[in-house]
Amino acid sequence: MPKYIDGVKKIKNKTRNDNIKSAKDIVVGLNGDNFSPLIFSNAKKTVGNFFSLQKENAIRKKEEKRGKVILKKEADLQKEQDRLAKITQERQEKIEKIWQTAEEEKAVEMDRKNKKLKKQRAKEKLKAESLALKMQKRFKMPKPLAPPKPKKERKNYFGLIKNFKVNLKIFNVFKLTKIKELFVRLIRKIKFYLAMLFVIMILVAVVFSVIIYTFPKKNSARQLILNNIPFPLIFVDYRPISYKTYLDEERLFGYYYLTQMDIDNETKQDAEKLLKLKDEAVLKHIVEKNILQNLRDKYGIVVYENEKQAAFKNIAAARGGEETFIELIYGSYGLTKDLFMDNVAYYEALKAKLDDVFISDNSVHRAARLRINNVAKMLAKGANFEELAEKYSEDNHALKGGDIGYLKVIEMSDELQSAVNKLDVNMISKVLLDKDRYYLVKLYDRTQNNPEKEEVWLKQISIFTNYNFEQYLEDLKNNAKIWNFTK
Repeated sequence: MPKYIDGVKKIKNKTRNDNIKSAKDIVVGLNGDNFSPLIFSNAKKTVGNFFSLQKENAIRKKEEKRGKVILKKEADLQKEQDRLAKITQERQEKIEKIWQTAEEEKAVEMDRKNKKLKKQRAKEKLKAESLALKMQKRFKMPKPLAPPKPKKERKNYFGLIKNFKVNLKIFNVFKLTKIKELFVRLIRKIKFYLAMLFVIMILVAVVFSVIIYTFPKKNSARQLILNNIPFPLIFVDYRPISYKTYLDEERLFGYYYLTQMDIDNETKQDAEKLLKLKDEAVLKHIVEKNILQNLRDKYGIVVYENEKQAAFKNIAAARGGEETFIELIYGSYGLTKDLFMDNVAYYEALKAKLDDVFISDNSVHRAARLRINNVAKMLAKGANFEELAEKYSEDNHALKGGDIGYLKVIEMSDELQSAVNKLDVNMISKVLLDKDRYYLVKLYDRTQNNPEKEEVWLKQISIFTNYNFEQYLEDLKNNAKIWNFTK
């Protein structure tokens, strides 16, 4: 018989018999002579049996516990297998459902394509049948000829008709030839007359040019031609200016331009010199206006009515006020306020706007822009601001490392104020523009007071352009290509 059943060691029921036997031994010992050793021997056996029993019980409990753990693991394993089997089954069902849906969609799509194909084939078939009918109508086979009828004697009308057709054809050809000849003759005459007209126009232009450019200024024929024909009298940078424009400038604004010039007392007494100076002043202003118009078109500037009004008020303020100036130009030069505003104040306002645009034109200040950009690059690489200010700055603060001290924010220009408001301490601004310079500023301190009293400590590096708008305009006038035929 095996020692273990279901993982538990089988314990024989010999303990009780052993106990009984030991008891008998004890009794015998009591009745006999050898009592004491027998007692100790039996007690020893009893204790050994007791501990052996306890050990076997502990082993049995351990094996039972182990069996329960194994059974629990087997149950958990079975549950996990059931769960996985269920998930696999659900997944398989889902896949089958997806495949079924895909097959249905595929079938629907195939059915739609088949219907479309059938419809297209039906259209093509209908089109082919229609085309076949058209071809049949176009190339219809002739019907079989009827059996010839017995000939009858009749007049020869066929010859008459044939001769009539030939005569008609000859007539048409003759008629078309005549029309063609007439048309060619007419074109030749037109070409001849056009050539003659062109030659006449050239001759007239030559005669007019001789009269205008060689006859004296006060010649009546010259005056008549120039008053009625917009003949170019002055060319400024290849732009023609008509005699009428020149005459209007001379007649309306000549003496006003003359009063703007510095004339000594001796010249004022000489009428011929005054007339020459007046002509020079008129020509100078015509050239200047033409250049300003070119700059206006280049930069796309528009002068508004309020800007003209402001320019007129500035001019009038320097001459004793608006009312006094209006009386002066009307009484001395015969000019109205509107005429003066359109021909003088307009160009003063245009100059002011061009001056603002001129600042940001990097093509004109190319050298200064390159220098300030090089300084900005060195600062971006970590160069010391004070050292660069001492080396490159061109203003009065260069020797102090560009230090300009504390400035009130409210008193700064709009551009500088906007740049400073974006800076933190030890930050450097982007390249800024002023009337005659490019500059960079670095913020060192900011007083945290009322915004109206806030001050900042700045250092700056300035690169001057050394080229303002007045100098630029004067250079343009000096370098302008002028053809003057007023002499």
